Amino acid sequence: MKIDMFPYLIANETFIEIDSNEIRKSIFEKAIKKAKNQSGLSKILKISEKNLSRYKLGKRSILMSDLQKLLKFSKTDIAEISSNLKIKLGKSSKFHLPHTIEINPDWIYVAELIRCDGHLPKNQWCATFTNSNQSLINEFVNFFTVLGVPKNCIDVRTKMPHRYIKEVTIRSKSLAFIFNKVFEIPFGNKSHIIRIPKFYEKISLDLTKMAVRAAFDSEGTVQIGSKNYTTPRRIAICSASKLYLEDLQKILIKIGIYSRISEYQRGMFKIYISHRINIEKFSKEIKPLHSMQKKKIENLLKIYDKTRVPERTLRKAVLLLLKEDSKRRSEIAVNLDMKKAKLGWHLKWLLKNKLVDIEDKIYTNKGSYYVYKITKYGIEYLSDEDGPFRNQFWER
Repeated sequence: MKIDMFPYLIANETFIEIDSNEIRKSIFEKAIKKAKNQSGLSKILKISEKNLSRYKLGKRSILMSDLQKLLKFSKTDIAEISSNLKIKLGKSSKFHLPHTIEINPDWIYVAELIRCDGHLPKNQWCATFTNSNQSLINEFVNFFTVLGVPKNCIDVRTKMPHRYIKEVTIRSKSLAFIFNKVFEIPFGNKSHIIRIPKFYEKISLDLTKMAVRAAFDSEGTVQIGSKNYTTPRRIAICSASKLYLEDLQKILIKIGIYSRISEYQRGMFKIYISHRINIEKFSKEIKPLHSMQKKKIENLLKIYDKTRVPERTLRKAVLLLLKEDSKRRSEIAVNLDMKKAKLGWHLKWLLKNKLVDIEDKIYTNKGSYYVYKITKYGIEYLSDEDGPFRNQFWER
């Protein structure tokens, strides 16, 4: 997908080079002829004769606002000559952009890094990215270096007082406007209203995966869990914008990864991805670049391989026992050699999905307990391997 840059550039701060002498000469000759002479053209366009001569001879890049006036006066369509134009970001800069850019994985990845863990300041003069992982900082800097941004426009500093956190600043007003207008990253600190751009729906799934990769690399966490299962095993991405996480969730569903979103503290949300099949697919399809989080996912999958029994297998084992006869939790736990606390999470899931029901509540002088029975939906779950619950994943 290609995007024309001209509508997103700042007319009074962007300079254009016409790399064809013939085209440049033709445009100026047409305009001068119409104005009768160069002095008349200078007065009409309100451009000094000195600058007009430099523009004509190609000794100076043309200010975009001046080029627009020249093309309008000479009745030249910019689309006819756009392939011969180079965008020069800054008067003395050697950094050029083509008139169109190809929206590739690198552009999307960097844009989403800025959206999630960076910002475009209100004064609109730069783009920033902040992170503690050096591999991500390197990826971010390398993108702009390859793009051609001069070293003196790329500033990497330690964000004090957090000496482990680095902040990268790309000093380019034009690039800031490109990220704002094309990728819809708002100016100012508006993390609570960020969204995935609409045009992502029109591009390939391989490209939209880059948005998930950037979101996880910048705002993702991995919970390894504990041996006694008191904490869950999952990966998560946090954001102040629930709508943004819902957009990510739609992309994940297209990939075949199932998740859930919840508010973990006031005004902050997380998208949780749990269960081995989802985490394995996430690792394979998204391929995170964050060196530490990538290693944690690898360790999590190794732990699953060694110690984890699939959730579906455990729940089916509970249902098989209840199919024989109704039982209380302690009886089920003894039969399956499971901890009562861990069994409780499964029973909660089974109740929520109406696969089991409470048959009775028994009161004793030591307390009370429930007796569980299997439902008709539970029997269907056992008999149908690809039933309605096959791809429904809930948190324990």
